[in-house]
Amino acid sequence: MSRLMVFNTVSVDGYFTDTKGDVSWTHQDDPEWRKFTIENASGDGILLFGRVTYEMMVSFWPTPQAQQQFPKVAERMNSAQKVVFSRKLNKVAWNNTRLLKSDLPGEVRRMKKGSDDIVILGSGTIVTQLAQENLIDQYQLIVNPIVLGASFGGMVALAYATRHPEHPAKLVLISTEAVGGSYPERRVELFERFGGAEVGALARRRFLEIRGHPNQASLEAWRRLAIPLYTRVARDPDAARRAVSRSEVLLWFSRPGRESGSFNMLEDLQRIRCPTLVLGGEDDPVHPIESQADIAAALPAHLVQFERFEACRHAVVPDAPERAISVIRTFIQRPK
Repeated sequence: MSRLMVFNTVSVDGYFTDTKGDVSWTHQDDPEWRKFTIENASGDGILLFGRVTYEMMVSFWPTPQAQQQFPKVAERMNSAQKVVFSRKLNKVAWNNTRLLKSDLPGEVRRMKKGSDDIVILGSGTIVTQLAQENLIDQYQLIVNPIVLGASFGGMVALAYATRHPEHPAKLVLISTEAVGGSYPERRVELFERFGGAEVGALARRRFLEIRGHPNQASLEAWRRLAIPLYTRVARDPDAARRAVSRSEVLLWFSRPGRESGSFNMLEDLQRIRCPTLVLGGEDDPVHPIESQADIAAALPAHLVQFERFEACRHAVVPDAPERAISVIRTFIQRPK
């Protein structure tokens, strides 16, 4: 009896397409990936597709472009026996392809009685149906993590990418810093400009005098007076209710002398091996644009894309959603 295998490239949270069905974000073009795909394509077996994946495959693999870019893989894809399950298609044009229109589980059970292994590429609906029937014998999942971090999340993303540089496929950093407590005078200046003398005094106390939050009362005053100034556009009132917040952890991190003002990852950024997008707001009072410029300058020059957003404050996306999302989407979809 043959085996039924699933081969897919997935994100860390289990997706292999975006909301529009696009899989271009999964594409890699480096020597390791090419070697893997050539070795993986050398085996025999039947390829199984749903309609959407079939139409994507047939639009590329029989073309001269595919044969020029990936000659060995194209040869395998075009010569292999292929089966397409679809109720909408009435015919298939790709050579060595058979169209089946009904009883997916039954047909697969019959195919598994043969000697040739079966491999499903993409085809999420097909995978779901066959998994529910317990017909899949093996999953080969290529994890293609795109790591995005904003503010403190950006610090976590930097720590991850420097400690495990071989893991992420791409890195997106929004309004963060690689050196704790950097540019304190600039922070005070911006908070005072946006919030007046009271907020300016609060920022001066936190960033220049005490250099942290000494207690819960200080943290609560910051939340009440300073956080509403993080963005130019009014913050979503439900955002805080949706978030999982641990005040004791934040207080521990931001107390005077603790990690928020002492960490320094700047020299470690040379370890990063993946394309990295750095976004920063010109008017960010939390992590000033100078902090983003330092990150961009410390990264390998051939990997970094640095985007500055005029009249934007912290996290960029709330103040300029269309441009920010467009820049991120284009970066993610661009081949490595």
